[in-house]
Amino acid sequence: MGNGMKKMLRKRAMVLALVFSMLAGVFGFTENAYAKAYSWMDTATLLPAETAMGGVFTRTGEKIYYISVPETMDINLCVGVPGTKTAGVLIYGSNGKTLKSFYGSKQWSYSKKNGINFFEYSARFSKGVYYIGIKNFGSISKYALTYSAKLAKKVNLKNLKRYSSTSTIITWTKLSSVTGYEVYRATSLNGTYKRIATASSSRNYYIDRSITNGRSYYYFVKAYRMINGKKIYSYSSAIGRITLSR
Repeated sequence: MGNGMKKMLRKRAMVLALVFSMLAGVFGFTENAYAKAYSWMDTATLLPAETAMGGVFTRTGEKIYYISVPETMDINLCVGVPGTKTAGVLIYGSNGKTLKSFYGSKQWSYSKKNGINFFEYSARFSKGVYYIGIKNFGSISKYALTYSAKLAKKVNLKNLKRYSSTSTIITWTKLSSVTGYEVYRATSLNGTYKRIATASSSRNYYIDRSITNGRSYYYFVKAYRMINGKKIYSYSSAIGRITLSR
C-alpha cells in the first residue's frame, strides 16, 4: 500500500472516528434515467463526497442515502462500524433496482483502526443518481458512511519549457465540464509537491515566475469540478521536468 493510500485511510479513520464521538450519547455501474419508483427515494438523505454521515442502526429497516453523479466518476464507498459489528449495504439505481449488495466482510475491502471496522468498495459509476441503503444484522449499533470520488479522466501535459530568463511555462490539454485546474511543483521527483497556482477552466497554461536558475523543477496538473460544494479532482497529469541553466 503506497503512502498516498495510507494517508487517505488515516484521514478517513479520523473523520469517521469524529462522527462516532459525536454520536456517543446516541444509541462499477451503468445508470439510466428513471422517474422515482419508490416512496423511500423521496426521504433519502444526500451524501456529499468527502462528508461523513453518522447514525444508528435499528433492529429493522434500512437507512437510505443518495449520491448524485454528474459525470463518470471512480467512487470509493466506506462504511465504519465499531467493535465487532458488521454491516450490509445495497446500492440501488434511480429506478430502485438493486445494482450491488454486500453482507459481511468477505465482499468488501476490510480494515480496522482504533476499534472501528472499515468496509470499502470501489467502482466506476456512470452519470446518474444512486441510492445507498445500509442495514445491520438485528442489533442496535452506531455507524458512519462516507465516500471519496475522482473524475474518471486525466489531464494531459502538453509542454513545459523556459518562458523567459526568470520564468517557465507549462501547458496542458483542456478537459470538458471542469471548474478549473491546479498546478503543483516540487524541486525533486519524489519531493513534496505544493500547489502553486489555480487556473480557470478557460485557461490551459500557467507561467511560473518564482524560479531559480541552476535548479530543476517538477510539475503536474490536475483538474477539479465543484460538486455539492466539494472539489472533486481528476487524475493528475504525468510529471514534467525542466532544468534551468545558469
